[in-house]
Amino acid sequence: MAKIGNELMRMVAVVLASVGAINWGLIEFAGTDLLVDTLGLTGDTYTAVIAVVAAAGALALYNVGVVELLGDPMDG
Repeated sequence: MAKIGNELMRMVAVVLASVGAINWGLIEFAGTDLLVDTLGLTGDTYTAVIAVVAAAGALALYNVGVVELLGDPMDG
């Protein structure tokens, strides 16, 4: 099982997932949302950005969690 995406795509995915995690913590503990408060995102644009961050998180989890930590299950 190989990693998905080239090196740049994997790095962008990790950065987006990290920013999303920080934003999630800020929403919970500080009551502020970076996407709304700094970028002014609302409605469908906000939803689209959240979807992209979620996809980046899934990609980062697969590449780092499954492939690097668990190894390739096809190797036997």
